[in-house]
Amino acid sequence: MKKLSQLFNKKSALEFKNYFFDEILSLAVGWIAGLLSVNILTFFIEKRSWLNLWGILSNKVVVEDNTYTISVWIVTAIIGFIVMKLVTRFTRLLLNDQESEKEASHFTE
Repeated sequence: MKKLSQLFNKKSALEFKNYFFDEILSLAVGWIAGLLSVNILTFFIEKRSWLNLWGILSNKVVVEDNTYTISVWIVTAIIGFIVMKLVTRFTRLLLNDQESEKEASHFTE
């Protein structure tokens, strides 16, 4: 039976780090950005309900329930996707930069 240290060598640790930063971190940041965008959207629009007398007492833009739901989904998806792609691109550039520095240091030694 192999030792645990042999199973988790440096290469698999590097692969896990790359996967973590590339996928999991970008998905989490994109999801959080999507949630924050919904929170910001609720400052500007409101759905029609009896609490605001169907829009008479509201200071915000009042929309129907279906329109509100669709706009929240669209804003969440678009902003979350854009942020996820930006974080993915940034982490890939950062990880590639670190790997190229390590390779350059191996050649100089």
